[in-house]
Amino acid sequence: MRAVILEGLYNLLEPVVLIKARKQDLPMVQSLVGECLNSYKQQSGRDCKVVVDESDFLGGDTSGGIIIQSGNGKIRMRSTLETRLENVAREVLPSFQGLLVIVKTFFYSTKK
Repeated sequence: MRAVILEGLYNLLEPVVLIKARKQDLPMVQSLVGECLNSYKQQSGRDCKVVVDESDFLGGDTSGGIIIQSGNGKIRMRSTLETRLENVAREVLPSFQGLLVIVKTFFYSTKK
């Protein structure tokens, strides 16, 4: 989770960010914020205020991760397990489709 929070801070580069997490992940996220802010400031040279939302949580259909957004809400980064899996599937699917064409071509050419 530490890496996910830092990734969000580096991607947004905003002075104020809001983090939403699952209710059961809230204590972990809160305990990591200070460490992440120190690392972020040391690496980027920027100050940032992180607000962890303690009233609006990610839904029960989320398996983990966070949503991090700019303080004004204009920039939002979803970094949940589901979002990451969707991104991987979108990137890998064309490779599998090409591989299936090759296997199909090889199978039918050797069958004759």
